[in-house]
Amino acid sequence: MSPTASISDFLLLLRCALWDSASELDWLDDWNGVVRLANQQTTLGLVGHAALQSEAVRQLLPESRLRLQQQVDRLADRAKHCEALISRMVPALEAEGIETWLLKGQGLAAFYPAPLLRHCGDVDLLVRPACFSKAVSVLNRLATPQAVAEAFNTDKHYHIRIGGFDVELHRRCMAFADAAADRRYQSLEDEAIALPPDDFKLNGTAIHRLEPTFNAFYVFVHLWEHFLERGIGLRQVCDFALLLHARNAQIDRTRLRPMLDAFGLMRPWQLFGALAVKHLGLPKEEMPFFDPRFVRKARRLLRVILKEGNFGRSTTLRQQHTRRRGLSRRLTTLLSIQVRSWRIFTLLPDVGLHLWKQKMKGGLNK
Repeated sequence: MSPTASISDFLLLLRCALWDSASELDWLDDWNGVVRLANQQTTLGLVGHAALQSEAVRQLLPESRLRLQQQVDRLADRAKHCEALISRMVPALEAEGIETWLLKGQGLAAFYPAPLLRHCGDVDLLVRPACFSKAVSVLNRLATPQAVAEAFNTDKHYHIRIGGFDVELHRRCMAFADAAADRRYQSLEDEAIALPPDDFKLNGTAIHRLEPTFNAFYVFVHLWEHFLERGIGLRQVCDFALLLHARNAQIDRTRLRPMLDAFGLMRPWQLFGALAVKHLGLPKEEMPFFDPRFVRKARRLLRVILKEGNFGRSTTLRQQHTRRRGLSRRLTTLLSIQVRSWRIFTLLPDVGLHLWKQKMKGGLNK
């Protein structure tokens, strides 16, 4: 079977799910290849649902159709439980006078034609730094004693498991290693949370999202940081594209441009924007600062994402790294740094070179 055919069919079904359009796909050359890609990119709910609505599904064996429907239903059921948890946590926090913003995840899922089909992961909540300790106490009351005992703090968030989900409570959306960059970023975040939030309803509960312009910037920075570190799945690019689509009229491009320029992110933004437009179907007029010169590199970016899978878990080197120890692990790390840096170098040479230097300084100790 042709890998190109399975990629083409996978992308077609994904676009149908993103834009709620009927699929004209009447034949699948490699169904197993499509499912493999959908799993690697954490988009099985979306792609599976679109496939079940297409004529192509008729060629599958009845047991294969049933298994696919069951997988899609399980993902939707998990998303329902996640929404129920969020609509329980937020009122509990607000009852204590703690204003809360839902970051990423189910907040972005609301922009999808069928929100329950988006693969859900962790729940990320933001509170003001002054309310952080009080918010931790509220979440602890909602968790089991065992979960409280196993909870932990990192420099980024408080992590606790509630109702079968990992919940990450943030006092800041994110932090930068460089002190000057971090101060710049925190100033932007402080300005953003002072603005009216982008509210939506979840099971009748009003939920805050970050205001649209800063949210677009934050979602992209988070995507970009993960891409540089280990890789991402297409699900994160879908989130980015649908946020831009849904909030196109509210995103202030005159505010957004200096945000991107201040962190040297305009070219990465345009690279991922070209991917969203050419391969995921985002209208180019809804992609701020779209530059057609990045279209060729966007095809290369797509190949990298499809090869690496969500958080790089599909790469052979990543799988070997988790199994090995000692010198063997360090050598695998060294090789992984070379490969990852080279891939990014082919997209943005200066970024790839900087990443290589950065990783070579500390990577061998991991």
